Amino acid sequence: MSAAILIRSGFYPQPDAVHAILEVVKQRQSRPLAGEVVQDVGLFNIREPEAIDFVKAALADRDPEFRRTALHAVQHMSVDTRSSFIAELERVAADPKEKAETRSLAAKLSRR
Repeated sequence: MSAAILIRSGFYPQPDAVHAILEVVKQRQSRPLAGEVVQDVGLFNIREPEAIDFVKAALADRDPEFRRTALHAVQHMSVDTRSSFIAELERVAADPKEKAETRSLAAKLSRR
């Protein structure tokens, strides 16, 4: 069963469900599944610390596409939740190796 189905069914964001879903993602080591979960964390504004850490790790990932997925997830979060990512967003915004559009979005999101 896809983690995204559990998320969209309302089973998420109970803390036990968050942990179980993230454990499945880690065990499967599937980029598409991880990307779906990162997106859904943003879309559903999940505030569980483990989910926040998962998105933070995605913002620091070596894959620029995965980092952009995480940026778009943060973009969908409330301003309060987004404030958890200020340091990571500022790092992406200042990284000259990032594409200009990625740096621009990170800079925009880092402003409260």
